[in-house]
Amino acid sequence: MKASNAKPNSLYLHQLFFVTINIQIGFAALRISYITGKNAGHDGWLSVLAAGVATQLLILLIWLLMRQYPRQDLFQIAVKLLGRLGGKLAIVLCAFYFCLLVQYTLIEITRLIHVWVLPLTPQWALLFFPVLCIGYVAVEPARVLARFLTLSSLLLLFPLVLGFIPMVHGHWLYLLPVGDAGFVPIMKGAKEAFFGFLGFESIFVTYALSRGTAAQKLGVICSANAAVMLYYVYLAIAGTVAFSSEESKLVPEPVLYMLKAVSFKIAERPDLLFFSVWLIIILGTSAGYLFLASSAIHRLLGLKRKPVIIAICLACYLIALFATGQDVMKLLRKILEYTSFVVLAGIPALLLIVARFRKRTEVHSYE
Repeated sequence: MKASNAKPNSLYLHQLFFVTINIQIGFAALRISYITGKNAGHDGWLSVLAAGVATQLLILLIWLLMRQYPRQDLFQIAVKLLGRLGGKLAIVLCAFYFCLLVQYTLIEITRLIHVWVLPLTPQWALLFFPVLCIGYVAVEPARVLARFLTLSSLLLLFPLVLGFIPMVHGHWLYLLPVGDAGFVPIMKGAKEAFFGFLGFESIFVTYALSRGTAAQKLGVICSANAAVMLYYVYLAIAGTVAFSSEESKLVPEPVLYMLKAVSFKIAERPDLLFFSVWLIIILGTSAGYLFLASSAIHRLLGLKRKPVIIAICLACYLIALFATGQDVMKLLRKILEYTSFVVLAGIPALLLIVARFRKRTEVHSYE
C-alpha cells in the first residue's frame, strides 16, 4: 500500500472551500442591505457584486505570492523575504488585525444576544459562553477546526430557506430602476460591503496546509468567494424587496426584522430560530479569526498556540466588558478598515514585489 505524502494536519480541497466560506460569512449577512443601502439605496446588491469582484482581485494577488512558496504560510514568507525585523513587523500587523477581528466579533455577538434574546442578562455572562466556545474550538489543530467549520456550513442553507419566505410577499419593484443610484454611491456601498467579505485572508495559513496544486487551490478559493458573494446578493435583494430604500436605512438587521413579521404554527418566532442557527455560524467565524491570530503570534514569539489562545480570550473578554457602546464599535470598525487595507493589500503586494525582485536578481547573478 502506497504511503501518503500529505501532512497529517493537511486539509482537503473541500475543507479549504468550506473553511473559507464559513470564516467569510458573519455579521454582514444579517445587515447587508442596511450597510449598502445607506449609500446605494435599492442598488445595494450591485455594491455587493462590486465588493465581491474586488475581493477576487485581492485573492489573486495573495495567490500569486503564495504559489511561489506552497509549503509556507504568509508569516514564514514575510520573514524569508523581508528579513527578521521586517518580517516580524509584518507578523505583528497581522496578529493585531486578527485580534481586532476577534474583539469586534465578540462585542457584536453579545450585542445581538442582548438586543434580541437576553436583554436583562449582565454583560459578563453574555460574554463568557461565546469566549469559552471559540477558545475551545480554536485550540484544536487545523484539521479539527476545518471539520467543525465544514459541518457548520450546512447551517448556511437554513437562512436561504427562511429568507425566501419574506421575498414571496415582497415588492420587487423596489429594485427598479437598476443602476439609478449612480456609480459613486454604488462604489461607496461596495466599500461598506467589502467589510463583509473579510475572512478570505484565512488563506494566509490554510493555503500551505491544503492539498492540491496551485491552480486547484485558486479555483477552490475563488469559488468559495463567489459563493459568499451570491449569498450576500440573495440576502441584499431579500432585504430590499421587503423594505423600501428609505426603510432599509432605519433597519439595522433587516433579515431578523423580516422574519419577526412571520409566524408558523410550529414556530411562533422564526427570527429567534434563525438567530440561534446563525449564532453557531458566527461563533465559527470568531473561532477562525482566533485560530489565525494564535498562528500569527506562534510564528512571532515561538509560543505554543494553547497559551496564546487563552491569553487572547482573556484579553478580549476583559476589553469587551468595558468597551461597549456605538462609539467604541465605530472606532473599532474604522481601525479595522485601515488595518485591513494594509494587511490584505499592502503586505501581500510588498512581499510579491520583493519576491519578483529577488528572483530577477538571482537570474542576473547566475548569468
